[in-house]
Amino acid sequence: MAEKNPVTTPAPTTAGRAASRLDGERSRERILDAAERLLAERGFSGTGIAAISRESGLPASSLYWFFTSKQDLAIAVIERAADRWLHSFETPDGDPSLRGFFARALAQSGSRLPDFVRLQVLMSLERGEQDPELLDRLRKVRERIRPLLARVIMRALEPCGAKAAALADELSIIAIAFAQGALIGRHMDPHGVALHEPDEHLAEDLEAAVLAVARQRLDRSRP
Repeated sequence: MAEKNPVTTPAPTTAGRAASRLDGERSRERILDAAERLLAERGFSGTGIAAISRESGLPASSLYWFFTSKQDLAIAVIERAADRWLHSFETPDGDPSLRGFFARALAQSGSRLPDFVRLQVLMSLERGEQDPELLDRLRKVRERIRPLLARVIMRALEPCGAKAAALADELSIIAIAFAQGALIGRHMDPHGVALHEPDEHLAEDLEAAVLAVARQRLDRSRP
């Protein structure tokens, strides 16, 4: 009796693998888009996997294929939004000064918080105390802004010489706090005292505040 040839499955072609990867990337982006909309609207606790699945049009199993948990998905949403925000500052156009940086950040945001800042605030308040690991990952997203700000501050502190680099890194933390505080204040009360001023005036005030701290630190370090 003649032996039957075993049935073999053809190996996927290069084109097939590329198409599969592209489909996977598209599905992942659909999930992130849906999660971003719902998280911004409902917060972390109010957004369930089932709702994200319905919004994206993909089964819940697809969400767990790309993300280990709702928390992992939420962090990915924040990271992607932060990437978009940071990318907008990579163009060489515009005022390269610290005031120019603040003005661009304020102009982008208007009376609302940048998406990734809003989600960071919501998640840190809702889950931070219960989940130190989540809070640590949120801080890491925030830390990604620091090198950009430190470079801008260093240009403003060039006359300080060798002390500029260390001081710029330290001041980048303060600059982020000032800028986020201004954005949150404007979001809560767009017509409040000082925060209703034109972007260029508020940017000037923020620059002056950071440089005032720089002068104080330099004076303190002098013998």
